[in-house]
Amino acid sequence: MTTPIEVTTSGCEFDLNGRDLSIEKLFDMAGNGFIKVVQRQEHLHHRSGKLHATGDFYKPDSYIIQGGLISLTASGTITVTNTGGTGIDVSGDGGGP
Repeated sequence: MTTPIEVTTSGCEFDLNGRDLSIEKLFDMAGNGFIKVVQRQEHLHHRSGKLHATGDFYKPDSYIIQGGLISLTASGTITVTNTGGTGIDVSGDGGGP
């Protein structure tokens, strides 16, 4: 996936079956949005791009939005490399002004 994507309803589920998944840009889950990645035969490596599903947050000119879901499952190890703005972000917005 080479363009930024915001998922706010439903989601994306990938059963890789030994193949690689390359996420090169921001993949943002919010509200009921989710991404589920299953790697049944090997290890799962996430090296580039950014998976983002923060806790509840305020969206300007909007309202408080529930954070989304990131689910990674592998039969082997799961490796996430966080460099240069890549990785997985599941932080929440800070409270207060």
